[in-house]
Amino acid sequence: AAQVQFPDWESSEDSEDYFSFYKTLNSQVIFDRGGIISYQTSSMDFKGGANSSTFYKNVNIDLKTGNVITEKDIFIPEYKKLLNTMLTDKIIAQNNVKTAEDLLEFGYWGIEDIAANNNFSIDDKGITYLFNQGEYSAPSLGTIKVPFTYSELYPILKDNSPISSFSGK
Repeated sequence: AAQVQFPDWESSEDSEDYFSFYKTLNSQVIFDRGGIISYQTSSMDFKGGANSSTFYKNVNIDLKTGNVITEKDIFIPEYKKLLNTMLTDKIIAQNNVKTAEDLLEFGYWGIEDIAANNNFSIDDKGITYLFNQGEYSAPSLGTIKVPFTYSELYPILKDNSPISSFSGK
């Protein structure tokens, strides 16, 4: 069937893996201390060149309870608006620009409307949010990583949360 659709394939300049497609699933523990495990899964789809993508999902587990740690477990009830603003401001700072609109020329879009997505990892220094490629930017930019220290997040952290031993709150 490929010969009928692509009769001049051998004389073309295209690589042999042009028709290749594969999916790779990986998982790893990225942090395991103080009763907290931060676990990351990645799903990589190879469709040839620029059409390939990798999707990441982080899961954080409180080993004392066995429960998955969500934003609501570690942040005060009215956290969302402030955290979303902090995410926007951090991405602006990471790219050395002044406004979210300035990010458009880099391939970002909708950063001013970015929303916390429960896709974060925890470690002893802070929390890192991930936004998968294509979520708020051109796929060519890859995954957007937004790290916060506990001191940066302190105003919205809950007292006595599963991460209190790291955050000091």
